[in-house]
Amino acid sequence: MRNTMFLFMIFVTTTIIYSQNPCPGVPTVTYAGQTYNTVQIGNQCWLKENLNVGTMIKGSIDQTNNGKIEKYCYNDDSTNCAKFGGLYKWAEAVQYKNGYTDSISTFIGNVQGICPSGWHMPSNSEFQTLEMVANNDGNALKAIGQGNAQYSGAGTNISGFSALLAGYLDHGGSFSSLGYDAFFWSSTKYDVYNINGMILSYAGSDIGLYDNGMNEAYSVRCIKDESSINNGKVIHVPKDYSTIQKGINAANYQDTVLVEAGTYYEIITMKANTLLIGSGFENTVIDGKGVGNGDGSVVVGADNCLIKGFTIRNANLEYSSNLGAGIDGGFYSFTIKENLITNCRIGIVADGTCLIERNLIFKNTGLAGITASSTAIITNNTIVNNDARGIQFSGDSPNIINNIVVGNTDKGIANFGSGNISVKSNDVFNNGQNYYGLHDQTGLNGNISDDPIFVKPDSNNFHLQYSSPCIDKGDSQSEIDPDGTRADMGAFYYAHSTVGVNNKYDLPTKFSLSQNYPNPFNPTTTINYSVPKSGHVSLKVYDLLGREATALVNENKSVGNYTVQFNASKLVSGVYFYRMQAGDFVQTKKLLLIK
Repeated sequence: MRNTMFLFMIFVTTTIIYSQNPCPGVPTVTYAGQTYNTVQIGNQCWLKENLNVGTMIKGSIDQTNNGKIEKYCYNDDSTNCAKFGGLYKWAEAVQYKNGYTDSISTFIGNVQGICPSGWHMPSNSEFQTLEMVANNDGNALKAIGQGNAQYSGAGTNISGFSALLAGYLDHGGSFSSLGYDAFFWSSTKYDVYNINGMILSYAGSDIGLYDNGMNEAYSVRCIKDESSINNGKVIHVPKDYSTIQKGINAANYQDTVLVEAGTYYEIITMKANTLLIGSGFENTVIDGKGVGNGDGSVVVGADNCLIKGFTIRNANLEYSSNLGAGIDGGFYSFTIKENLITNCRIGIVADGTCLIERNLIFKNTGLAGITASSTAIITNNTIVNNDARGIQFSGDSPNIINNIVVGNTDKGIANFGSGNISVKSNDVFNNGQNYYGLHDQTGLNGNISDDPIFVKPDSNNFHLQYSSPCIDKGDSQSEIDPDGTRADMGAFYYAHSTVGVNNKYDLPTKFSLSQNYPNPFNPTTTINYSVPKSGHVSLKVYDLLGREATALVNENKSVGNYTVQFNASKLVSGVYFYRMQAGDFVQTKKLLLIK
């Protein structure tokens, strides 16, 4: 074992959000002949038991990519699997997604792996959220009877997570630590050879977040897709507070600051674990007045925050002493989504592990549209016409996928580091130099170099025309677009015809349920779903208590891709779930209605 690390964390508040209840609308999940219970912990929905799926093989035999799930049972005894769950090497657990020797450090989106449909392997950040909600109390996660009270490690299970100290199989084929330790895989790579995960021990109450070799076999605990529930309150600006910053200052854990349309001349400093949501970048502007904060930036990020739905403009452009970013994320982990950033020296600075998705970054002057130096995921952005570089990065393993990087006066994608990178399915065209510090990627891994054919670029309309080469050319492993088709490149997907059933020549091969769009919404939103074989389909909406709010679909459907509009004008603000069932396929997603 290497680099096992226990994090000792001090929190201003010791409030722990435990429901001790099953997840709303999904008390149990039946998978591969076994029924699993669920438990809601804070804003996450978890299976309450370790996975026990697959065919048992002996610990002396390697699990391989042979088209079937294989498991180890402690001491090669199947009764231990029945009690503690199976043990899986990481490659088996993620089902060889991209190949387990792949250098990618962070997968895009959820990794289902060996989990049931609608569930996925937890990411490292999801384990960090669990750790924070549990106040770093590992005993709260351990089942009653697990751990040693003499060494302050007795399980209380007040969270309902019900962890068992299931031990592990080491890389030499020897079983170890049953009753002493529990190891859980995440889907996140620490580096080329090691994986992030979580450990609980019989001695001590801490939660360990670690990185370890992928050739050992650990337990797998699944988390529900779109399981995060915003348990915090909604703060309205300017209704509740006159400025955005005052709203953020008043926010607590998981609160949402919802900003009405308008122009706000402010410099913003985010607070950790808060959501800042505008009324769309077309209508909601944060203007730094050309001054910015101490380093000239307009918005400064914080850990586990969301910034969505704004135009962010007019940072300090003076070169000598200012960073001058639209959003300065620093070394924090955060999400920046669906914003327009213009007239700054740098659009977005991302030195931490972060998600930068569906932003329009254009007409910035200085350094770059996006600069990143860690395991950033930069996906489906349109970075165009900047008097600067498009994307520049250094450090470890960024993922640059499905972006349009066009017409920037300097380099399109520039590598100033030595880390492993993933550049897939981007359109990099007509920049001062398309690639720097890495081989020309045109024609490799789905990357192209073509005019994206925007609707009216001279009028700043960067939607795609029907003849664009970027349509349906995104990475095949990316989440499908809201219209149910393969991901496009760029921030704005091209909406195919979605009246009833889509193009009959593009028939689906598997059931799928897309995330509603927009989300949050008021009062209408769109849901797309796919039906690969004729039969009865139900699509229903439930409230947090599991009560049916409305049935959107409850009838037989033929093969096709479908779209349904959900009008929630008669419902109160809050979190709801929508659940699709068709034969053995069941999937549930979350939506947020904010009025």
